[in-house]
Amino acid sequence: MRRFEKAFQERGVQIALIAFGTPHWARIFLDEAGVDFPLLLDPERRVYKAYGLDRSLMGAYSPQVIWYYLKAIFSGRKVRLSSQGDVLQLGGDFLLDGQGRIVMAHRSREPTDRPSPQAILQAWDQSW
Repeated sequence: MRRFEKAFQERGVQIALIAFGTPHWARIFLDEAGVDFPLLLDPERRVYKAYGLDRSLMGAYSPQVIWYYLKAIFSGRKVRLSSQGDVLQLGGDFLLDGQGRIVMAHRSREPTDRPSPQAILQAWDQSW
């Protein structure tokens, strides 16, 4: 996302992250991810429920996820294998316009299932 930050800014797109963790773990996540986007905490997961984001054992431990982490480990990337949260909770990416209408909704089927920044920008451009 950082590589595309200027493209988002040029379009007036503001990025915010929502997590259900604690402030302590939120700071660690932001530091490790190297981003400075606003992070809102939703410990009761009201936003997750409102946007239809599920919990899934099969999604959390799918072959794609296991393969993703194995590749990361063997390539020398730092991987956090323990979590201070609910590893079964799936996330998503949502793009809202200035009136709060959903322009794009991507509910993840597993933790590594994310739309590309290009797909998000394309959805934004098509919404105008």
